[in-house]
Amino acid sequence: MILHITTGYLLGIACKQTGQSFALLLDPSKELLETLILFLAAFCAAFFSAGLMVTLAQPLWITAISFAVSSAAILYGWGQYSLISIGLVAIHFIIGVFFNGNVGRAMRERIRFSIQPVGENKGLISLALILLICGSIYMGGKEYVDIHGFEIPETYFNLFMEPVKEQALSQLPDEVRQAQESQMEREFARTISEFQESKVKPLEPYIPIAIAVMLFFPLSTIASIIAFVPLTLLDLVIRLLRGLKVIQIITETREVERLTLDNR
Repeated sequence: MILHITTGYLLGIACKQTGQSFALLLDPSKELLETLILFLAAFCAAFFSAGLMVTLAQPLWITAISFAVSSAAILYGWGQYSLISIGLVAIHFIIGVFFNGNVGRAMRERIRFSIQPVGENKGLISLALILLICGSIYMGGKEYVDIHGFEIPETYFNLFMEPVKEQALSQLPDEVRQAQESQMEREFARTISEFQESKVKPLEPYIPIAIAVMLFFPLSTIASIIAFVPLTLLDLVIRLLRGLKVIQIITETREVERLTLDNR
């Protein structure tokens, strides 16, 4: 349970860091890569601890309490106590309870012990974690836009401008090329400013939620791909604990109802 709570706190810190990195999404850099690595590490740690908790803790109500305390740790690490953040953490707890119930039920129904039910329900825990991250992106984006406004970075415009400028100036003689280039840059800068003011600014309130929604699907794909990492680690840790005699597999006898013909 302590591990589950600790990883919850670290996930909250990752949400906080992601929210503060909204500006990096607009202009990708090394710092954005570091934020992505932090998110992936937090995702794997939270996934692993949730799987370990559900696999080892009995009875299942203990894991439900663990998810509740871990959710509170996420909120504390995040440092955001708005209705949105509380709602997202509450959703995380509810999905965690479903994950807990589904995995526990599947393990009770299996004849031989396996962590396969954890892998079969990875979509649930992944959904809970991705919603938290996307929620932090939205909240951080809203705060950023409210303070600084939103502007499309010039680097994106330059990707379009440079080939056009090169083609337009390539036929000009050198003596007029520099003056013409300066004039084109001034006109292009004015066009960008007018576009930002007339087209982008009215949409500013909707941009953070739009970016968060657009990132949901690629992040879900990435999470699905790397889910094997915490699952593999979970399998290795359980094997290690079994080897150290910390845990053991026991055989139970169960009564099974069957329908047969009455031979009386």
